[in-house]
Amino acid sequence: MDENPFDTFGLDPTLDAASLTAALRERVEDAATPEEEARLREGWRLLTADPRRRLRLALRATGVPPKRSAPAEQAPTTTPPTLMDVLPVGDLRDALELPKAPRQRPLQTDPILTGEGPNA
Repeated sequence: MDENPFDTFGLDPTLDAASLTAALRERVEDAATPEEEARLREGWRLLTADPRRRLRLALRATGVPPKRSAPAEQAPTTTPPTLMDVLPVGDLRDALELPKAPRQRPLQTDPILTGEGPNA
């Protein structure tokens, strides 16, 4: 077989050996003539016998792989609420007597960025 089996049989070049075997097995079962069956078996042998050859053939394939259907959407998993979800943060901070977070200074007044820092 001189042509690329991926192109000849319209196979997705991203398939692994097991998937290629399954796809070509179906086609062999549906083959109309012994010649077609022999051609499919030869293509299968070329694609599955040597992983390096399969990679070379996949890289040289000119066909575009068929689009795979997106996996079915799964229901979002819910996680149990944490303590921080249940208690308001302000009440917890007050109960633990934690200091309030210092206010962030804007970048325009940052001494390092304005050149007024310790290394200026």
